[in-house]
Amino acid sequence: MNYFRPGTGKRQGRKIPSRRRAGVYHLAFVTDAERITRLEERLAHMQQHLAAQDKAMLELHDEIEALRRELALVRNQTPGGTPAEPATEDERPPHY
Repeated sequence: MNYFRPGTGKRQGRKIPSRRRAGVYHLAFVTDAERITRLEERLAHMQQHLAAQDKAMLELHDEIEALRRELALVRNQTPGGTPAEPATEDERPPHY
């Protein structure tokens, strides 16, 4: 987009559509510095949001791993409802 008036070399402001949100002005003329500041603010917000999503994703991963371990324990239980005892190295199997 060309924000300069043809033939004058002067910058003209860019009109922003009206929004009912904080920080957005009705038909305000925005300078390059204001545009850069707003973009930097949006970038910082997006980086914070991404960090929060990463944290939530790691927590979900840990929860899934815990549920997988719990499911494995449930699957290894005997039909009577008592957990199967793992055999130790020096214990002989019952068929000896």
